[in-house]
Amino acid sequence: GGLRNNLNSTQYEGHNDLNINQEVYNFLESLKLVKYGKVFSDNGFEDMDAVCELTDESLTELNFPLGHKLKILKKIKELKSKRVVEEEEKKPIYDKRNMLPPRAQQADYEALPYDEPAPAKSAAKKKVQI
Repeated sequence: GGLRNNLNSTQYEGHNDLNINQEVYNFLESLKLVKYGKVFSDNGFEDMDAVCELTDESLTELNFPLGHKLKILKKIKELKSKRVVEEEEKKPIYDKRNMLPPRAQQADYEALPYDEPAPAKSAAKKKVQI
């Protein structure tokens, strides 16, 4: 065992036999279900990606009591929606839904000398209007 005041360190005392990462441990701890660390570890749920795939059926197979099962599923749902938001924020601004991806090469028409440089005076006037 050892004292349990160093939970923040990566080697949690007394949990080093568990093959789960800090995130999963925190997940269980937040639900006051750390005792299932071993079940998670034994069944290969060692990171949150795996944990987020847990379903009602799989928890039933692992013999989780209904109340704990519901708690876990509810928490996973919250985490998933939070993750989706984070993923969205990480994405670049343009994607398939936006009309204008960055152009890899200049479009042909931009290469044509169609636009004579305007005299400085009218250029200055244009700037004011903007």
